Amino acid sequence: MIHPAPGETPFLVALERCGVELGAPHLRTTKKRRIETAEVDVETLPSDSLRFVGWAEEALVAVFPELGAEAAYTLEATFLCEREVRRVVSITAGGRELQPPTGLAAGTVTVVRLAVPPPAVADGTLEIRVERVEGPDVVLSELRLFSSEPPARILTVVGDSRGGLIGTVGTVDSSGIADAAVRVSGDGGPFEVRTDAAGVFRVPLREGLALGRHGRLMLSTGVGALETTQALDTRQVALGLRELPPPDDRLDLGGSWRFAGGPFRGHPDAGTELATTRVPGHVIFDALVPEDGVATFHRTFEVPAAWAGRAVLTVLPLRRNQSDSSESKIGSR
Repeated sequence: MIHPAPGETPFLVALERCGVELGAPHLRTTKKRRIETAEVDVETLPSDSLRFVGWAEEALVAVFPELGAEAAYTLEATFLCEREVRRVVSITAGGRELQPPTGLAAGTVTVVRLAVPPPAVADGTLEIRVERVEGPDVVLSELRLFSSEPPARILTVVGDSRGGLIGTVGTVDSSGIADAAVRVSGDGGPFEVRTDAAGVFRVPLREGLALGRHGRLMLSTGVGALETTQALDTRQVALGLRELPPPDDRLDLGGSWRFAGGPFRGHPDAGTELATTRVPGHVIFDALVPEDGVATFHRTFEVPAAWAGRAVLTVLPLRRNQSDSSESKIGSR
């Protein structure tokens, strides 16, 4: 059941992934749960991540501050309901009914998209309540807020391994903005750089700040009311990021890997049947369970012949921002 979008509100200004840890900054209800694959028609889901939901017995509450009183807004709520459960929910904003009691489709996704009345944001804050009408509880996969006015860009920056900076200019859904101008002033400037196709920019500070020296910088992107600025002290910038080498000098090992619960017990034969999972990702998205918290991933790939005799670094980003790496000489054994 998909309700048509009312009005012209093309700009995404907030995205709440309600069941993902740290993925819903505006959601005041913090309880989460997972809907099992056996309880829904998985092939109908646009994304498997929708099985991870925010949960409450009576109502889920989200608060969106600092909204423009002159803008028009549209709310989009994405629900997932188990096949054997009947749920009816309603949506209110500031005590005003936005969506009357609506039954959720069993076993699949229901998307409700509706206009937010101007009085609901008159004070610059929108409070949304998704309330249980019938059923055991209320669950919500995603909540999106769209506006008639574009939002400010999101600017992030860290230090690289050569005494400079590396950062991104992006949108609310983490998409990079290509060819965005980033202005740098302060002890390392002034000058301007632009983002690449992925929204990544690099600031070579060596000319203004020699390696080992520190200073204060101001970075900005966008103009006027949509300008985003960030002040930073280079002493507080995380250093040591290793930038990606050129495409010809790296292999992306993302994709399908074979999964075996438990510690490494040798390489499986080609004919051995193993489950598959996606990397990067999380095995719970594929309904896989490690053995006592331990699992092994298997994949075979070819190393370019031109790499023979060269030092090759394998980087495996792990949970909680930890990483493990190993270095070996290709062709030396």
